[in-house]
Amino acid sequence: VGPINIYHIFMGSFSPTTVSLMNYFAQNIGSSSLFDVLGEYSQTINGVKTSIPTKASNRVNFMGNWTYMPKLKKKFIYDSDIFNAFTSNINKAVNPMPLDPVNGIYILMLRGDFTYRGWNNPKDPQGYCGFHSCGYLISTIPVKFALVGDPSNSIPRNDNCILNGNSNTLPNGDMGADSMVTTYAHELAEIITDNDCNTWYRDKDADTGGEIGDICGIEQSEISKGYNIEVGEKRFLVQYFWQPGVGCVLQRKQANSAGSK
Repeated sequence: VGPINIYHIFMGSFSPTTVSLMNYFAQNIGSSSLFDVLGEYSQTINGVKTSIPTKASNRVNFMGNWTYMPKLKKKFIYDSDIFNAFTSNINKAVNPMPLDPVNGIYILMLRGDFTYRGWNNPKDPQGYCGFHSCGYLISTIPVKFALVGDPSNSIPRNDNCILNGNSNTLPNGDMGADSMVTTYAHELAEIITDNDCNTWYRDKDADTGGEIGDICGIEQSEISKGYNIEVGEKRFLVQYFWQPGVGCVLQRKQANSAGSK
């Protein structure tokens, strides 16, 4: 299996600054120290166990971004809208989005003035920041994807998912993008290490939140500072991730390393 290919779909009207920052994060995350933690895991892709690519220069490719505009009068986004976001971009006559079921991870970013309702149970935007899933959105072809919401302009504003509202402590001065990056990193790490949604949990019960992002959090001191990692030449605030035999980390450590969380 080759490197991981990341595709972006922006659902709704995002500012060029937000789009640029989210794309920048995807372009540079593969060579970051955070991504080294994922090298401790193997992937199961469509039932086949493989190693996660570890060479920094080629383990992640950012393949580009596409857009999808739901109906302007439509407040809620359903599973059908996610399906349409895929099919409309894959079937474009000009610059179609590739269908990449083996190496592809599709990140859909939802503008906060839309609310996602799906999976048979309504999901309150005040109760979650994003999710990832493994499913067959395109006929019988499996697609790995995550949905990440922009909490900065949701009504009411989703403070559970937003970074410190003081723009002086936002790492890049963009409340929407800086907040989404935190959720984005969480979902990306989990969809890589739990690729078939049954691959890696700390315990046997998937419902207890045992994926590598659910186990860990962010230090309050780092939230106040506004960042805790450099990706490329920019600073971001992301959570810690679980490294087997070590604990919650931001970069890979030896299993007997002291000072892990």
